[in-house]
Amino acid sequence: MSKKDKNSYKEYSDSELEKIGRLVVNVGETGYRNKLAVYKMSFLKGILSGIGGVIGATIMIAILLFILSLLSEIPLIGDLAQKLEYTVESAR
Repeated sequence: MSKKDKNSYKEYSDSELEKIGRLVVNVGETGYRNKLAVYKMSFLKGILSGIGGVIGATIMIAILLFILSLLSEIPLIGDLAQKLEYTVESAR
């Protein structure tokens, strides 16, 4: 810390610093009173982020396979693209 940072809190009186401390404690206490609601929200966020990741990955793989199917006429990449396309079609 620089000297400016260390001395910046001296602009406030002790009573003002105490009020700020109480406000910080109140914010922490009031935000977590209903722990069940916090757990439900965290669970829901986890489920939705997982579903979003799966949907996003599916879309990206579909786009990649589409691009590879367009490149099937290129000599080196074409063989790989045809093998991937055959693998995907045989899995259906």
